[in-house]
Amino acid sequence: MRWRYPFFVLVLALIFIALFTIFAHSEEPTQVVTVRVSSGDTLWSLAREYGDPGTDPRNTVFAIRQINNLENPRIYPGQELKVPLSN
Repeated sequence: MRWRYPFFVLVLALIFIALFTIFAHSEEPTQVVTVRVSSGDTLWSLAREYGDPGTDPRNTVFAIRQINNLENPRIYPGQELKVPLSN
């Protein structure tokens, strides 16, 4: 019978972690703008231009890559990218 208490605590901890994970990723939908890449543009420059000035541009670069399904950071003039807008 001693195992019931630790088992109960473990189950509660797993439920808490699962709920935290679900709610941590359920943010409001981010607004995006479609940008046509110009010569000299980089993901970093787009992140600095359109991202929130108070956040690390690496987060915006990651979001741009994720939204556009970019496997690598290369972008080309004329390419259209969806870029998240800062709030």
